[in-house]
Amino acid sequence: MDDINSFATDAFDEAIAAYTVGIVGARSGQLGAGIGTGAAVLWNERALILTAWHVIQESQPECIWFFFRPKGTLIRQITARRPRASAPADRYLRESVSIMNIAEASDIDLAAIEVPHSISVQYPIQFYDLKAQRATAGIGTSVLLGATPALCSAGGRQL
Repeated sequence: MDDINSFATDAFDEAIAAYTVGIVGARSGQLGAGIGTGAAVLWNERALILTAWHVIQESQPECIWFFFRPKGTLIRQITARRPRASAPADRYLRESVSIMNIAEASDIDLAAIEVPHSISVQYPIQFYDLKAQRATAGIGTSVLLGATPALCSAGGRQL
């Protein structure tokens, strides 16, 4: 059963990785100290990266960088132990992307970073079309959330 759970988790990670980005911003006055993840979505014909507001709240748009999914199969590390030092060829550089607008809802810790649609040509990212998914979660519906940098946890939240 453990193998089945492991394979299912790996498949889930692979499926969502194309819609997920790492985000680096400022925190406590230090550039690069604010880290988090974001989900790439299309909403009303706009390409958005949704993230937690606290990840970017102290950042100027030109000081927000992204990590995009690497090509190929994801490489997993055991996070309870310090990973081996990686070779320079194994490292992924943070990328600066033109940010058109940032909308925030600080009361629910949410930010929507609007980016050009064209970034999907330059970087390996896909935008999940929310219009295509017309179902709206109702009150009391469980919604799966997974948004930790190492994907260490995922949980349901009652709406």
